[in-house]
Amino acid sequence: MSEIIPTILTNDPVDLENKIQKLSGLVNRVQIDIIDGLFLPEKTILLEDLKPIETFLKLDIHLMVKDPQSWLDRCVDALADQVIGQVEMMENQEDFITHAAETAGLRIGLGLDIETPVSIIAKDTLMKLDSVLIMTRKAGFGEFPFEEKTLEKVRELRKMGFTKEICVDGGINSENIKKCLEVGADLLAVGGAIWNSEDIAFEIQKLKVKSQNFK
Repeated sequence: MSEIIPTILTNDPVDLENKIQKLSGLVNRVQIDIIDGLFLPEKTILLEDLKPIETFLKLDIHLMVKDPQSWLDRCVDALADQVIGQVEMMENQEDFITHAAETAGLRIGLGLDIETPVSIIAKDTLMKLDSVLIMTRKAGFGEFPFEEKTLEKVRELRKMGFTKEICVDGGINSENIKKCLEVGADLLAVGGAIWNSEDIAFEIQKLKVKSQNFK
């Protein structure tokens, strides 16, 4: 079953809260993108900015940071449901997974930027994950186009026997959803298509219908 997951990338705590409140009743989950100024030049809101916000939405925290493992306890304090760590500046994937599962009690995902191959994740490690996130445009660069070639990674993961969630993230809209689902993705992380719409409820419903009608 496919699912639309709105993404929020912002450096403004007020904007963060406003967007979370706008999603209330429209979706079950939201992905919060966290950038530390080291993985990428810009910085987003802090994890601590999530703590005072009351919401029933499940929170997926996408860590585009140096040493994601060192952020896990802060993710717990922010009431995260799942944490997705980008592998590119991760010191040890197994340590990240162990800490997230045993200490933090979180669902666990690993993220791959557009130039990062699936082979960077060992098969034994892969099978310990709840999800894999595939960037379909360069991490943190909202103006870049959707890179269809990255969808081959979804095929690769399915061929490797990965049956858990695969999320595609970056430039997703109602025009390319079908391509994402055809290769085996089941989670669609959507930012601009939702937040640039004059009616986000209508846009989310349109995306849901597109994904649910996929055969």
